[in-house]
Amino acid sequence: MAEAKGAAANNLRELRRRRGLAVWGLAARVGTSPATVSAIERWGYRPGAEVRERLARVLGVHVSQIWPDLAATER
Repeated sequence: MAEAKGAAANNLRELRRRRGLAVWGLAARVGTSPATVSAIERWGYRPGAEVRERLARVLGVHVSQIWPDLAATER
């Protein structure tokens, strides 16, 4: 589980940076708090499915590209 958390943290940070978004900018587009985005990037926090889906949609990727341990069927 620790490996999956680290992967999600790194993946989200890299995707966000590639798109030129600050933590607060991504949070605003997703409709969540900057603290949530920061918690994912720092500690591998896993938010609920709805927030995971919105993050993936805003970043233009599949959820599994952020959280590789999730089933490929989750959007």
